[in-house]
Amino acid sequence: MTDLSVFLVRDHLSMEDASPPGMTHVSIVGDDGELGRLFVKKHKSKTPRWATFFAAHTNPDALGHVEAAGALYLTPAGGRLFAVSFGTGRFLLQPDTVEERFGLMCVLNASQMDDLRSVDTKTFSSTSRNKRVQVARPAEPQEFGIDASADLIRTITANPTGENLPARMTGADHLGISIAGTPESLSAELERCLKLYQSDAYKKYFGFIDKIKVVKPKSAEHEALDGLLAKELKRTYDAGGVGGKCWMAIPDIVDWDRVVRFRFGATKRHKRYTDLHLPGFFATVRKDQELHRAFLQQHFAFAVDGEDSPIHQWSIMKCLHYEVEHEGQQYLLSSGSWYRLASDFIQEVRDYVKGITPFSEELMEYSHETETAYNKALAESNPDRFVLLDAKNIAIGGRSNKIEFCDIYTREKQIIHIKRFGTSQALGHLCNQAMVSGTLLRSEKSYAGKVNEKMGPDRKATHHLPEEGAMPRAVGDYSIVFAIVSGSETPIAESLPFFTQVALRSVCERLRDIGYADIRLGRIAVNPEHLKKEENPVQ
Repeated sequence: MTDLSVFLVRDHLSMEDASPPGMTHVSIVGDDGELGRLFVKKHKSKTPRWATFFAAHTNPDALGHVEAAGALYLTPAGGRLFAVSFGTGRFLLQPDTVEERFGLMCVLNASQMDDLRSVDTKTFSSTSRNKRVQVARPAEPQEFGIDASADLIRTITANPTGENLPARMTGADHLGISIAGTPESLSAELERCLKLYQSDAYKKYFGFIDKIKVVKPKSAEHEALDGLLAKELKRTYDAGGVGGKCWMAIPDIVDWDRVVRFRFGATKRHKRYTDLHLPGFFATVRKDQELHRAFLQQHFAFAVDGEDSPIHQWSIMKCLHYEVEHEGQQYLLSSGSWYRLASDFIQEVRDYVKGITPFSEELMEYSHETETAYNKALAESNPDRFVLLDAKNIAIGGRSNKIEFCDIYTREKQIIHIKRFGTSQALGHLCNQAMVSGTLLRSEKSYAGKVNEKMGPDRKATHHLPEEGAMPRAVGDYSIVFAIVSGSETPIAESLPFFTQVALRSVCERLRDIGYADIRLGRIAVNPEHLKKEENPVQ
């Protein structure tokens, strides 16, 4: 058996276009002429890396040498051109020459619901997480914890059960298969792969993968989107940094008790701001500067503490967010990457979030340095009603001691989670906190008692959670409230970053599935004088 990594060359490229530049090839000839062209790159032999571990005791050359060779085989089949790599041959492929997700689509079209063995995903939630889940036997997507509304599937391995299919297939941009054959028989195998790729059988079980797709870096599509970003930034720059469709937000979760200000330069001479925003960044940019990706990747934003010492550092590119339509497609820039979004998926998510019951109660205005200070002041504004639980972490079993029940709990059984407006990753942390806390209240017997301990004995009559009773607990009487601090007058359901909306929908659906019937979304207004004083433009 021979292991193959098969790529499908883009249909507008010829054999010459796809050939590695400056390399000679070996023609592979069959009875009817040339079958394909083989490009081989050899590497010099060298001692293995581990040999240096013993260098003080023996000559590394005496421990042997290793050699490596990579090959790329270009061959036509079924009216298309394929690139088959061996070893490190994939590095001979030129950028933007192969079809994205070719292998992934082949595997999905060949698979039934319960054929999956391994799944790699990128998850958009509190942080963008790369995750691999493997199972001991073929299983359905649910057993991999795939969230159809929040997970981007990157690679799948399956054991297809159909006839005339390899026993195991792995798919991403390439298709990984093992075959017993020769160059003469390879053409028929590749034709079967092409038919799998062109099928739409995947829609029966895996249609959700079409919702979000990563745009491949350095592709023509990617370059075009970067060009649109540069133009939008220039327009916004010329307008004084406001009114544009692009905005900045913190790309990571930060410790707001340590972070006091932000600046757009490494030294203390740079002006400090209470948030990341384009006017602050543009103040450091020359008017004639082209705002292309390379420039944005080489300039940074800093989060600093009370002594003006940097705590976090991010490239400007990573802090930018931008939604744009291009050639009939909708795209989103987040954390430096472009994502292509299905229009029906966008509308579906936005409609769901707009349908979340509004939290119409007006809580105290935000005019504080930190969330911690605001939460404390809110609790003190009505101590008979509010209990402060912010930062009162609860340890459950072997879990990290970072679980918060909520920020504020009320006599009316409102579980309020509060967060300053920010990026999808930061606001996604709020969603994750609500999901973890809500799940534990329902399913963990000791959790209610530990929450009560954090409230204190004087709250027993008015606020304590019931500790006894059947498990899982009935949670239908509780309300979960997501309260977002925002200086914008735009309804919060419309202004949330798109992937925050994705995460929020996912969490709301799961919370409702386990019994939380009343979930609300609201805005905490920012005091206008606070905005002026802090020089914090509303985005």
